[in-house]
Amino acid sequence: MKKTIKIVAIGALLLLAGVNFFYPYSIFSMNKSVSYSGDRYLIADYKKNLKKFKQHHNKQPKKERVAIKTEYILQTFEQDWLLSTKRAKIKMFELEGMLVGVKETRHILMEFSSYEKFSMETRMFLNTAIESCIEIEVILVEIMNSESESRKTLKGLLRNLHGSYLRSFDAFVTFYDASEAERQK
Repeated sequence: MKKTIKIVAIGALLLLAGVNFFYPYSIFSMNKSVSYSGDRYLIADYKKNLKKFKQHHNKQPKKERVAIKTEYILQTFEQDWLLSTKRAKIKMFELEGMLVGVKETRHILMEFSSYEKFSMETRMFLNTAIESCIEIEVILVEIMNSESESRKTLKGLLRNLHGSYLRSFDAFVTFYDASEAERQK
């Protein structure tokens, strides 16, 4: 009898450990985290572009709404896990924080659409930047609702999320440059 109880207990513990490892965001998981490390070449290029943009932005006068709000938008693109080649543990609550940050960025971009007058070309770049934020939101919600997804699938989703952040930054920089060129006319 005691032997059967021990076998069942050991089996349950092994099952729980297996679920924790293979399904890290499941309801049975204790950590609810996944390790992720991005491609070092993409990250190096991203860091270079981010630094170049920040240097350019810091030289600009902060009189226009776009220039002023850019400081808030940059916080979305300066997250540690986006800039580090080291393995980062991404926990469920961090995904929720990312979602809030991306929504705030999207709202700021939408404010630009409402309060600023842009040419048709610059407005198209702004719309692309807004759409890229929506893409990130969709991926974040998908990851947050992926309790039954395996670790391998989650790592693929995180890779997609990382790529979406990089594309969103590029879309924002394109919009920023177009709005700045328009302002200088």
